[in-house]
Amino acid sequence: MAQYIYKIVKDEKVTKGEFDAKSKKEVATFLQNQGYQVLSIEQKNLFNSPGSLNINIGGVPQKEKTIFLRQLAYMIQAGLPINQALETLSTQVKNAQFKKVITKIGKEVQEGTSLSEAFERQDKVFDKVIINLIKAGEESGNLAEILDRVSYDYEKKQEFSGKVKGALIYPGVILVVVIGVVALLMIVMIPSIKSLFENFSADGKSTGKQLPFLTQAMISLSDFLVVYWWLILVLMVVSFIGYKYYSKTPGGRVIVDKFKLKVPIFGNLTRLSQIAEFARGLAMLLRSGVPIVRSMNLIAESMENQLFADEVAAAARRLEKGVILSQSISKDSPFTPIVFQMLAIGEQTGQTDSTLSKLADYYEKEVSQVTNNLTKILEPIILLLMGGVILLIALAVYLPIYTLGG
Repeated sequence: MAQYIYKIVKDEKVTKGEFDAKSKKEVATFLQNQGYQVLSIEQKNLFNSPGSLNINIGGVPQKEKTIFLRQLAYMIQAGLPINQALETLSTQVKNAQFKKVITKIGKEVQEGTSLSEAFERQDKVFDKVIINLIKAGEESGNLAEILDRVSYDYEKKQEFSGKVKGALIYPGVILVVVIGVVALLMIVMIPSIKSLFENFSADGKSTGKQLPFLTQAMISLSDFLVVYWWLILVLMVVSFIGYKYYSKTPGGRVIVDKFKLKVPIFGNLTRLSQIAEFARGLAMLLRSGVPIVRSMNLIAESMENQLFADEVAAAARRLEKGVILSQSISKDSPFTPIVFQMLAIGEQTGQTDSTLSKLADYYEKEVSQVTNNLTKILEPIILLLMGGVILLIALAVYLPIYTLGG
């Protein structure tokens, strides 16, 4: 049995409680049978128990925003006024920065500002896609339904983004570990070996003989690292800052993003991820009633890769001139041929939004498969890399024994 913390709507008020059960499903079933509107259920642990330490390191996590949107949708569906729902949520949000944002939005709504306008004033936290979806919900009278749909789509996007980042973080962490181990060996181990062979030569047992090339190269590299390690750190920091600055310039971002698409394995992962993001976002906007040209411009602003962003923006301009969606995207763009085919099918059937959702599901599955295969591919490569480093160091250590001792 585990202990769960739940939030429900009871008598038009949000109530928090605890329940012992075997699973979240059991808690949800019990609460729903009692006639309560369930907002959230979390297993109790050190971080969500009362009085637990809550550390905020800047920014608002996507997960926090997703949970907030879903709870706001549930509260509106349950009949709570928007300003009361916002006031309640502001007292329950864990992130300090986000708490301030929701409190400010609640005050503005209380003063008569529309929800979309209040969100728009917090554009550093909420992107333009969410803001326009809320605006569409207000205009259509389906705000709760759209918020619920947005939170669902964002949950899928968050899960998908987590898989992609996890696949990219894994090789990065391993590479850092390998570099750290090599640096440690070079700075600590090799200098002791160098003094050992100097003493060995001083005894006269290796007169006329030189250290093997591999050992000499290893010792020279070690000497350089011991003396100039600070210079290497400075160069790394300067290079990183220079890269970040260059990648933010218009020309630099295009070159960097073009290179990202050409990197073996990872380039394909980036391409698939961007197509999935495009399809999911456009489907969400179209389903909510946002005009097609406006939707395309919003998606262009939200795309991470500049090549995709430029192509979607160009497609929006073509749509304004009367070109249909399936023909608005250039055949020479980074998009794959299946995108054009699915868009054409969506136009023929009159179900472009559902077709785009299916396209997003397809590419998200493709990304999941690539990330799973990526781990399998990288494991033997990493083992070979580590083995190669160890072999070189072992040869550098043992070769002089046979050479000088012979």
